[in-house]
Amino acid sequence: MSEPGAIFYRGPSLLTGDPIVGVATGLEGGSANAKTGPMVQAWILRSDVAPMDAVRENIDDAICGTCALRGRGGLDRKCYVTPWLGPHNVWKRFVAGAYLEASWLDLHALVEGRHLRLGAYGDPGAVPFEVWRALLVKTAGWVGYTHAWRVCDPRLKTIVMASVDTEHEFIVAHLAGWRTFRVRISNDPLLTGKLARRLVPLEFVCPASDEAGHKTTCERCQLCRGTSSPARSVTICAHGKPSTLRAFGIRVPMFVQRGTSPPNVGVAESA
Repeated sequence: MSEPGAIFYRGPSLLTGDPIVGVATGLEGGSANAKTGPMVQAWILRSDVAPMDAVRENIDDAICGTCALRGRGGLDRKCYVTPWLGPHNVWKRFVAGAYLEASWLDLHALVEGRHLRLGAYGDPGAVPFEVWRALLVKTAGWVGYTHAWRVCDPRLKTIVMASVDTEHEFIVAHLAGWRTFRVRISNDPLLTGKLARRLVPLEFVCPASDEAGHKTTCERCQLCRGTSSPARSVTICAHGKPSTLRAFGIRVPMFVQRGTSPPNVGVAESA
């Protein structure tokens, strides 16, 4: 039996105007992702083109914007998500008509009391803020991230984190009122700022990360909810596929290229 799911948005991408669809899956059991926990997954896909075709044709900006991890035309791609796996499976089921064309009453019943991951694939900035706000009203919590924080609806800062990859982006995003989720090299220090003539931490290490020893999951943590959470900003060591690690200037040892995980040297800190 195929994974049950429901469509929560059909319409133009706010990033390019191209047709996209938002699909929620994991409505019965949630994701098997050990880091996130069993959350409902919100996928954002082009509705007219298969994910890998969109990548090859360089038209995945409809759902990814100008994210630096996209690559171009399928080359130099550094994204954590593999488009021909999960996203392609969701798209195939969407095209086959396998997902519920849900009313808001249906959607609220399906996600009530559940935790939602905004953007299992695709950027939440492609979908209208009003859609997210309506979808989240019945949930027990959520997490979300956007690389489109410079250009998206600024109201999104209340529900998602600005994904940043440098200290400069961290500063610019904070000046614009965002909480951030920063990817750093493992030996880079956490960022601090001055308050009453003393240095105070501006970030904490993601407690669901490798370097924090997986103290919790995203579902239980619930601190990556934009300014809806009062916590400091979040940081995590670069991780994932060798191509992603290389994107951050990390020399990838042979044992990583063969599919095993490297040791982590980051320092864990609680919120």
